[in-house]
Amino acid sequence: MKKFLPLIYIGITVLVLALTAINRPEPEIITPVVNIPDFGMTFPATYREDFVLYLVVDRVDDTVRHVFADPDVISAIEAGEDIPYGSQIVIETWDADKDLLGNVRRDNRGYFVPETMRPNVHVMEKRIDWTTDQLPSPAGVIDWNFGSFDAETMRPSDENRNDCLTCHDGGAFRRDFVFSRSIIETFVARDTVQYIFCSLPRRGNCIR
Repeated sequence: MKKFLPLIYIGITVLVLALTAINRPEPEIITPVVNIPDFGMTFPATYREDFVLYLVVDRVDDTVRHVFADPDVISAIEAGEDIPYGSQIVIETWDADKDLLGNVRRDNRGYFVPETMRPNVHVMEKRIDWTTDQLPSPAGVIDWNFGSFDAETMRPSDENRNDCLTCHDGGAFRRDFVFSRSIIETFVARDTVQYIFCSLPRRGNCIR
């Protein structure tokens, strides 16, 4: 009997440990608090269906930008009026498709073929009631605000928006702060999406 005692002790120990594991409460999962910025804008989730694609920009850094405007923008410019309050313009950026040698693929018109959409979608919105907390900077553009949203969650991202404000405030103030206003006018006149190639990378402005 004595020779079996160690085995009995081991068995009892294993049983106790097993029962303890079964009765042990699940560890509490703590979800980290993420500070989502609030710049007072609502992301237009259905912009691809409800807005108008009026401009495609192929850039030297092998990216493609699609620029959409809500119908009120198009209607106002068609009527020769100012862009109304509440209007939004949306810009999404894509990396161009490339072949095995790293050359950019082009469609039958010679334009870049978009492949992978970048994570942030940029929105600019015209309103008269922005607060200083919602704007990228308390100085500069008054009517227009600039937002960056995560393309998947559609939540505001923490991307630096002041670059947008500074660029538009410095170069587009005579066009109601919309660089592509003249492009919209051409789109209205020709009723076709406009394409341009920009020799500047990232967000450099090629519209004069």
